[in-house]
Amino acid sequence: MTGNAIITPAVPAEGPKLEAFRCHEGELTTWEYESTDENGRPVTRLNPLPVIDRYTRLVPETECRAIIAELEAALTPAHYDQARTLARTVIGRFPKRELNDPEIFVVEMTRVFAEAPADLGQQAADALRFHRFLPNVGDVKAVLDPLVDERRAALNQARRHLAEHQRRKAETAKPKPETFQDLTPAERKAFDGEIQIAKRGGQARPIAEVLQELRDRN
Repeated sequence: MTGNAIITPAVPAEGPKLEAFRCHEGELTTWEYESTDENGRPVTRLNPLPVIDRYTRLVPETECRAIIAELEAALTPAHYDQARTLARTVIGRFPKRELNDPEIFVVEMTRVFAEAPADLGQQAADALRFHRFLPNVGDVKAVLDPLVDERRAALNQARRHLAEHQRRKAETAKPKPETFQDLTPAERKAFDGEIQIAKRGGQARPIAEVLQELRDRN
C-alpha cells in the first residue's frame, strides 16, 4: 500500500492568542542574535534567560498572573482528532513513499502530536513540509519538542517572576530592625547604661528587656 491511501487535507490548528505573554515575550524567553567569534566570523548566539533576584526588573504582578494562565492553557495537549489530522497531513504530503503498515505509522505519529499543543503541532507539521523524505516519529519529535520546551520555559520564567514578587512582599512586611537612632533619649540612656555594666564585667540585662520595661512604664 502506498502513502496515497492516507492523504487528508490539512486543517490548521488555531493557536492561542497569548496577548499578555506577547507584551513581555522578550523578558521571558531566550532569543538569538548575530555576533562574531574570536576570528571575526559571523555566528548566531543565544541570549540566556536572566537569573531572577532582588535586582531584577519584574513583569508587573497582575500581568504575570495573566501570562501564567495563558501559558498553562496553551500547553494543553492536542485532542486525539487534532493529533491524528496532523499526523495524516504530514504523511500525506509524501504520497510516493511505501509504508509497511500505514495505519500503525499514523497511530505512532498521532501519539507524538497528541503529547503537544495543537498549534505547536501545526508549526512542526508546516516545518516538515520541506523535509526531503517522509519524516519518521523521531523527525517529528526533533522539531516539535523544542517548541514545547520553549513554551514551558517561558511559563517557568513567569512563575519565577511571580515568586520574586511574593518574596519581595514578604520581605517588605517584615518589621524593620530597630536601630540606636530609633530610640528615645531615655532609651538611649538605658542602653548606654547596660553597655557600661557589661564593660565593667557586670551582668548586663538584655537590651530588649530593658527597653520593653521602659516602654511599659510609659
